[in-house]
Amino acid sequence: MMAMLFLGNYSMSGKLPRYLAWMVFLVAGSGQAWAGMLTLAASQTAYVRGGLYADDNFGGGNLLVKNSGGDKSFLYNSWMQFDTSSFTNVSSVSLNMNVLGGEAFDIVIRVYGVDDDSGEFWDESTLTYQNAPGRWAILGQSTVTGSTTGSWSEFAFTDNRLRDFLNADTNGKATLILTADTVSHQHGVTFAPDPVLRLQAQAVPEPSSLAVISFACLFSSMVFPRYRRQISLTRLRVF
Repeated sequence: MMAMLFLGNYSMSGKLPRYLAWMVFLVAGSGQAWAGMLTLAASQTAYVRGGLYADDNFGGGNLLVKNSGGDKSFLYNSWMQFDTSSFTNVSSVSLNMNVLGGEAFDIVIRVYGVDDDSGEFWDESTLTYQNAPGRWAILGQSTVTGSTTGSWSEFAFTDNRLRDFLNADTNGKATLILTADTVSHQHGVTFAPDPVLRLQAQAVPEPSSLAVISFACLFSSMVFPRYRRQISLTRLRVF
C-alpha cells in the first residue's frame, strides 16, 4: 500500500499530540480487526474435464459442472481459489455465483474444499483433470433448480462446514470445487467466472498505515514543547 504525508497547521495544545500518539500506538500494537460484511472475489478459476480431455486446461473462462456417469469425457468439475489472508473469525459465509445456462432440470451441486495445504498451489492456466489436487473435504450441497437454469440468476450456497473450513485455513488460500451429484449425460450447469464469498468476519488490519500514524504522532510529541502554540500535525492519506 502506498502512503503520502501532507502537512497542515492547527492551533491546539502541545499535549494533544502526545495523547494522540499513545492512543494510536496502543491501537497499532493491539492488532484489533474491524468486524463487518466482506465480499471476496475469487483470485483464480478453472474447470477440468476428464476422459479424453484429462490433460487439457480450461482456465479463465466460464465454469462448467456436469456428471455424465460412466463417460468421464463429459465429467466437468469447477475450481476456484480465494485469498483468505485479509480476514479472520468468520461467523457466516455464502458462496455466490451467477448461473448463465443449463436446462429445465434440477441439478444437485456438491461443494468440496481442498483440505491439504500442498494442494493450494495450482494455477488456472495449467490446472487439468489429471494434475488437480486429490484430497477434498465435503462442505455440503445445494440444488440448481430447473427454473433457474437457462437464465441469468444467482446460485447461493451456505453451510456451517464452509464457515469452519475457512476458519481452519492456515496458509491464506482456500480452494473450493463444484461437482454435479446429479448424473445426466445431457444436463449440466454453466456458471459465470466471477464467484464471490460473502461473509461476516473480521478484517485483518494492515499494520503499516497505523505504524506511520503512530510514528508521526510520537515524533510531534517529542519535538514540540508542551506549551500552547501553532504546530504542524502530520495527516495521513492512504490510497
